[in-house]
Amino acid sequence: MEKVLKILNPTINSFHAFIGTSMNLPYFCKKGLNNEFTYRIGKL
Repeated sequence: MEKVLKILNPTINSFHAFIGTSMNLPYFCKKGLNNEFTYRIGKL
């Protein structure tokens, strides 16, 4: 499982970065969409 997460992590981060730039990031934070990654992107 950890190996899978390490492979997916950059993809998930870029996906959230795309969402953050194309849509309203606080909306996704409120929805709790993948909280940890959303929070990290929000802190950048």
